[in-house]
Amino acid sequence: MDDPLTEAPAGERPIYPPPSAPLDVARKLYSRYRLDDNGLRTLVAWRGGWMRWHTSHWAETDAAELRSEICDTLGDVDYMRPVRKNGEIDHYEQTPWSPDKRKV
Repeated sequence: MDDPLTEAPAGERPIYPPPSAPLDVARKLYSRYRLDDNGLRTLVAWRGGWMRWHTSHWAETDAAELRSEICDTLGDVDYMRPVRKNGEIDHYEQTPWSPDKRKV
Protein backbone atom coordinates (compact mmCIF):
# COMPACT_ATOMS: atom_id res chain seq x y z
CA MET A 1 0.00 0.00 0.00
CA ASP A 2 1.69 3.18 -1.21
CA ASP A 3 -0.69 5.85 0.09
CA PRO A 4 -2.91 5.09 3.10
CA LEU A 5 -5.26 7.90 2.08
CA THR A 6 -6.15 6.39 -1.30
CA GLU A 7 -5.44 2.65 -1.19
CA ALA A 8 -7.07 -0.06 0.90
CA PRO A 9 -5.48 -3.34 1.98
CA ALA A 10 -6.70 -6.41 0.10
CA GLY A 11 -10.16 -7.53 1.21
CA GLU A 12 -11.14 -4.13 2.62
CA ARG A 13 -13.55 -1.58 1.19
CA PRO A 14 -12.01 0.68 -1.47
CA ILE A 15 -10.77 4.10 -0.36
CA TYR A 16 -12.04 7.14 -2.28
CA PRO A 17 -11.23 10.82 -1.80
CA PRO A 18 -13.30 12.51 0.92
CA PRO A 19 -16.62 14.31 0.28
CA SER A 20 -14.74 17.58 0.86
CA ALA A 21 -12.81 16.95 -2.42
CA PRO A 22 -15.65 16.62 -4.98
CA LEU A 23 -13.46 17.06 -8.08
CA ASP A 24 -11.13 14.24 -6.96
CA VAL A 25 -14.16 12.02 -6.27
CA ALA A 26 -15.61 12.82 -9.72
CA ARG A 27 -12.29 12.00 -11.41
CA LYS A 28 -12.06 8.65 -9.63
CA LEU A 29 -15.68 7.80 -10.45
CA TYR A 30 -15.31 8.86 -14.08
CA SER A 31 -12.13 6.80 -14.50
CA ARG A 32 -14.20 3.76 -13.46
CA TYR A 33 -16.71 4.31 -16.29
CA ARG A 34 -14.59 6.01 -18.93
CA LEU A 35 -12.87 3.02 -20.55
CA ASP A 36 -13.82 -0.62 -21.01
CA ASP A 37 -11.43 -3.60 -20.92
CA ASN A 38 -10.41 -2.91 -24.53
CA GLY A 39 -9.56 0.73 -23.83
CA LEU A 40 -12.65 2.04 -25.62
CA ARG A 41 -14.54 5.03 -24.24
CA THR A 42 -17.82 4.03 -22.62
CA LEU A 43 -19.15 7.23 -21.04
CA VAL A 44 -18.97 10.77 -22.37
CA ALA A 45 -20.59 14.10 -21.61
CA TRP A 46 -22.24 15.38 -24.80
CA ARG A 47 -24.49 18.40 -25.38
CA GLY A 48 -25.45 18.76 -21.73
CA GLY A 49 -26.19 15.08 -21.21
CA TRP A 50 -24.43 11.75 -20.82
CA MET A 51 -23.90 9.15 -23.53
CA ARG A 52 -22.97 5.53 -22.84
CA TRP A 53 -21.52 3.02 -25.30
CA HIS A 54 -23.72 -0.08 -25.79
CA THR A 55 -21.68 -2.62 -27.79
CA SER A 56 -22.36 -1.05 -31.20
CA HIS A 57 -23.88 2.38 -30.59
CA TRP A 58 -24.06 5.38 -28.26
CA ALA A 59 -27.25 5.89 -26.26
CA GLU A 60 -28.24 8.73 -23.96
CA THR A 61 -28.10 7.81 -20.29
CA ASP A 62 -30.61 9.33 -17.90
CA ALA A 63 -28.89 11.57 -15.33
CA ALA A 64 -30.98 10.04 -12.53
CA GLU A 65 -29.80 6.55 -13.53
CA LEU A 66 -26.17 7.70 -13.53
CA ARG A 67 -26.66 9.42 -10.15
CA SER A 68 -28.12 6.17 -8.78
CA GLU A 69 -25.08 4.21 -9.98
CA ILE A 70 -22.79 6.80 -8.39
CA CYS A 71 -24.67 6.52 -5.08
CA ASP A 72 -24.42 2.72 -5.23
CA THR A 73 -20.67 2.94 -5.83
CA LEU A 74 -20.06 5.51 -3.09
CA GLY A 75 -22.20 3.49 -0.69
CA ASP A 76 -19.64 0.69 -0.90
CA VAL A 77 -16.49 2.75 -0.31
CA ASP A 78 -14.76 4.56 2.54
CA TYR A 79 -12.58 7.64 2.85
CA MET A 80 -9.87 8.56 5.32
CA ARG A 81 -11.25 11.16 7.74
CA PRO A 82 -8.68 13.21 9.66
CA VAL A 83 -9.04 13.01 13.43
CA ARG A 84 -7.77 16.19 15.08
CA LYS A 85 -6.35 16.80 18.51
CA ASN A 86 -5.59 20.34 19.60
CA GLY A 87 -6.23 21.60 16.06
CA GLU A 88 -3.66 19.25 14.49
CA ILE A 89 -4.28 16.06 12.55
CA ASP A 90 -3.48 13.21 14.93
CA HIS A 91 -4.40 10.29 12.66
CA TYR A 92 -6.82 9.19 9.95
CA GLU A 93 -9.87 7.01 10.50
CA GLN A 94 -11.46 4.91 7.76
CA THR A 95 -15.04 6.20 7.45
CA PRO A 96 -17.96 5.13 5.21
CA TRP A 97 -18.52 7.61 2.37
CA SER A 98 -22.32 7.58 3.00
CA PRO A 99 -23.61 9.38 -0.12
CA ASP A 100 -26.62 11.69 0.07
CA LYS A 101 -28.18 14.39 -2.15
CA ARG A 102 -25.85 17.05 -0.77
CA LYS A 103 -22.69 15.01 -1.48
CA VAL A 104 -23.64 13.65 -4.90
